[in-house]
Amino acid sequence: MNHTGTCTKVHKPFKIIEHPTSFMDGWRVLFLKARHKDGFQNERMISRVTNSVTTFQEALVELAALAQDGERIYAPASPRNFRAAQHIFKQNMLDLDYQQEPQQEGWYLDIKKRWVSALMQPRSATRNGQGRHWLTDCDTHEHYRNFRLECVELSIPYYTYQTRNGWHVITAPHDRSKMSAAFNEHTDTNPLMLWGY
Repeated sequence: MNHTGTCTKVHKPFKIIEHPTSFMDGWRVLFLKARHKDGFQNERMISRVTNSVTTFQEALVELAALAQDGERIYAPASPRNFRAAQHIFKQNMLDLDYQQEPQQEGWYLDIKKRWVSALMQPRSATRNGQGRHWLTDCDTHEHYRNFRLECVELSIPYYTYQTRNGWHVITAPHDRSKMSAAFNEHTDTNPLMLWGY
């Protein structure tokens, strides 16, 4: 893996990070997000579900065109397992039988959001190491350098890219007990990768 992402400008303030297509294939969900912690008064989220590199790239361009200054685009680092998500979606639908009618109606009126939610559940991430990734957020250059050195020492392949505030390092699942505790507390096992800002 050991690659570094680069950025491409779409329109004046917005950049798309160019990641390898291996992070685009399979079932994915892209999110365009405006967050309070990024200074937005009102949060908003627009999502697109994709199932191939082509549909991913089309959705990425579409969301970049919709983005306002300061918004970000994210997508899962690991492809989603369609069958697992389908099972979660059906179970959630069956669970509605025990809810009052207004809750049932609300669920069906926002059914796309329910499918996105099922796809994004940790149980819907791919299994058996095939395409599964973890993300470690490094906010300082020292943290970033030290984490990469540990990856090299432990023969853990990694992919890295720069964010507005530091670096993200993507790795395959590994024995976390061999890593420093400082790195484990910054590691997400069902992460979203930054695709644009």
